[in-house]
Amino acid sequence: MGNASSGQQDLSNEKFLPPIGNQESIGSCVAWATGYGLTTYEAARALNTTPAQPNQYASPLDTYLKTIEEHRRNGQIVQCGPNGGTRLDFAMNVLTKNGVGSESEFPYGPGCYATGVSAKRTFVLNSSRFIKPSEVDKIKNSIDNHHPVAFGISLTHDFQNYQRGQIYSNPSSDFEGGHAMLIVGYDDSKQAYKVQNSWGANWGDSGYCWIKYSAVARDGNGCVTAETGATPNPPEVTGNVSFSSVQALQYYSISGQAYLLVMPFELSEPMYVTSARLLYIDGNLSTPWQPIYQWVRSTYFWLGSYYNYLPGTYAVELAGNSSTGNQIDISASATLTQGGYIRSGNQHFSSAEMTDSQRVAFSKLYGNRKRNEKDHIDLGEPVIINGHPSKWQRTTQ
Repeated sequence: MGNASSGQQDLSNEKFLPPIGNQESIGSCVAWATGYGLTTYEAARALNTTPAQPNQYASPLDTYLKTIEEHRRNGQIVQCGPNGGTRLDFAMNVLTKNGVGSESEFPYGPGCYATGVSAKRTFVLNSSRFIKPSEVDKIKNSIDNHHPVAFGISLTHDFQNYQRGQIYSNPSSDFEGGHAMLIVGYDDSKQAYKVQNSWGANWGDSGYCWIKYSAVARDGNGCVTAETGATPNPPEVTGNVSFSSVQALQYYSISGQAYLLVMPFELSEPMYVTSARLLYIDGNLSTPWQPIYQWVRSTYFWLGSYYNYLPGTYAVELAGNSSTGNQIDISASATLTQGGYIRSGNQHFSSAEMTDSQRVAFSKLYGNRKRNEKDHIDLGEPVIINGHPSKWQRTTQ
């Protein structure tokens, strides 16, 4: 197995890694590295068991299809197939927020097939942490702490012909394409990582290879680990979704020089939200419905304005599907007790004095802010209603 003091470590000698798999002709390497490899390992370690059956493997197919949906939700079209590569960060969003089913529930095949994005959550990662490819010590530290590291890298054609005993160093810049794999060990005497690939057990060294630290540092496209493990077999869900809590808060963004209406909420169980909107109940106003297309359990929505938000009752409304496939539309309200006023020129208006045009001016919403920009807000990862410029409008059903 090795240890840090000896300058080597090999998680493939432990019992938690799944067998070598084969992605075949589909561009699903990210799903194999993050879902099948990383998530299966973390779940098996949490249960102290050896993954030997399909129901013990996180499904690379379900991971892949859900990651494609995550791309689509973010305005990027990826087609399932040979050229359908996906992003590490989107895959980790899926695995930490949504979860995936098992290989027995979604068996991998030579073609792309599905009946839609599944609600299965047999495997869920508790968190993710990104590491720069050049941060060799942090990657090694993750391995020492028994957390494999998924990574992307640009490769040359020579990598396809890798043979046992070689150490891939990628000496040229004649790249053939990007690929994702799983770092499961390292050896300082080789100055290389041990890597689990997804090209079958007949490739390389029984499905594994060694890649120089310098090659990953130079040509790597991101590394990610799950330092707090996984939750295998999360509690069963009923499909009866309701709001457990909701708040209405206001903050001022110094960097954006704008006021933020923030509505943190928690649901009784996960819901696949297709669209959402915020409502100002006292003014009979709402934002337009915004596309979400994401599994949601506990998060917050926010909107920005150049003016204070009025005190009063605000609501979150969600439309989508429960984990059992039922179509649902639910809402919950909360009171903003320390709002402000809106301003038009040098005049100030209370809610009772506002005209329709002034209510629209009240919002002056803006978009294209960084998704993780939280300023003084420390409420967790936001789900987007902030990504699209929009205006408040008369409430419509």
